[in-house]
Amino acid sequence: MSADFRGKTVLVIGASGGLGQGFARAFAAAGAKLLLAARRAESLEVLAGEVRAAAVYALDVTDAAQIGALAAQIGSEHPELEIVVNATGCDVRKVFLEHTTDEIARTLAVNLGGAIEITRAFLPLMQRRHDGYIVHMGGFADGRLAFPYYTADFASRAGLRGFVDAINREVSASGVTIGYFSPSPADTDAERPLHELWRRMGQRIVSVEQVAAALLDAAAHRRRVAVMGGWTTRLFGHVNAVFPGIAEALLINSYRARMAEFFEDIPPAPAETRSRPALALHLGMFLVIASFALYGVGLLLIPFLSIGAAEKAGAVMIALAAGEISFWAGAALTGKELITRYRSMLNPCNWWRAACPG
Repeated sequence: MSADFRGKTVLVIGASGGLGQGFARAFAAAGAKLLLAARRAESLEVLAGEVRAAAVYALDVTDAAQIGALAAQIGSEHPELEIVVNATGCDVRKVFLEHTTDEIARTLAVNLGGAIEITRAFLPLMQRRHDGYIVHMGGFADGRLAFPYYTADFASRAGLRGFVDAINREVSASGVTIGYFSPSPADTDAERPLHELWRRMGQRIVSVEQVAAALLDAAAHRRRVAVMGGWTTRLFGHVNAVFPGIAEALLINSYRARMAEFFEDIPPAPAETRSRPALALHLGMFLVIASFALYGVGLLLIPFLSIGAAEKAGAVMIALAAGEISFWAGAALTGKELITRYRSMLNPCNWWRAACPG
């Protein structure tokens, strides 16, 4: 069932962009009263008429004074404001040494500085009502997945994710939630030049309407972190946070090769040497590794727990069954050849032969 925002006032900042326009249309269809802001207010004229916006404002998110003035004006004219969507973004994706000083400064000013100032300006208005949601656009995955060739962009998004975590802990009792929303690669003018790269990396391009539906779901449930891309993307984000070295081995190194081909015109590897789609292949490897951990829990840990014999037997069976499921699911994803090689590497008999040749 779609979210219902009737009776709610929503401000979309960056409403002239591809995603911003999609968000405005989606909120309008859900019954919200809309306020729109962009650097050039005149660029919103057609959209404002389409969604019947209550007001349109000019705003440069790199100018803290403008943000403060807008918050004061809206606080006077629309004190019932409940949701602020910061749909602005500045993406510079290329070889790091080709970044200019101005590009780096603007990336940080828009993606991080602008988000912080928007929060600082609108938070008091919402705290007075003990209710509100301010959501900012993040990068791919959870904001902590450091892609090469996205260096300045990643620095700004990671900083934003840290800011969202910190401010929520500070204002948790105020009734206001700050959100970090990570969209999937979308079919927008800004993202279209990178569609081929995303496809090489095994990522699906989604419509603006799909991204808007996910954002409205995040707003309806006041999610602190909302990540598009399915459970595999979220799982890999957790793996990267805890075991970054494993994340590199499983996926990031493969991504780096494809990004190098795209951004540096490095010739791709011959077709016969290229691996299967990276996400499926490396997720399968992760599941195989996890299966051995489950076997270890079932055979080495559970028998020594201080629980009854019946409970031990049940727990061991569950762990071993989970290990089998994990192993064969991984095998199906990675393929017979890789699994055979991987099992050989894990065979203690082979370790002994390698250590004691002859």
